[in-house]
Amino acid sequence: MIPISQLCGKEKLKGLLSSFDYESLLNFIIDVENLKILYNKAQGGYEKLQIFRIINGEFTNGDDFSDVMKKFINETYHIENDFIHQLDPREYNLIPEFIVEECDKYVATLN
Repeated sequence: MIPISQLCGKEKLKGLLSSFDYESLLNFIIDVENLKILYNKAQGGYEKLQIFRIINGEFTNGDDFSDVMKKFINETYHIENDFIHQLDPREYNLIPEFIVEECDKYVATLN
């Protein structure tokens, strides 16, 4: 059963954007191949990191990422942190290259 608040949100968006189709957008972002394409087309590290978070979901104990990498990827560049409010991530490369390289390696292994 869909929560009432979610139904209200979908209706509000449909009223603002007549072409809004929640189900097709949801199906698009749960398709790993679509996300890989978006990831590979991303222009900067910040954009890649956000797409990577969607692709990867929750880290597991069996993955190859160190605890430091997991913490950085999951917590450092969230909107509620003041860090990203200082500079526009589209103009300034705020994500260290070694983080992007690790994400690139992981995305390249996905089928």
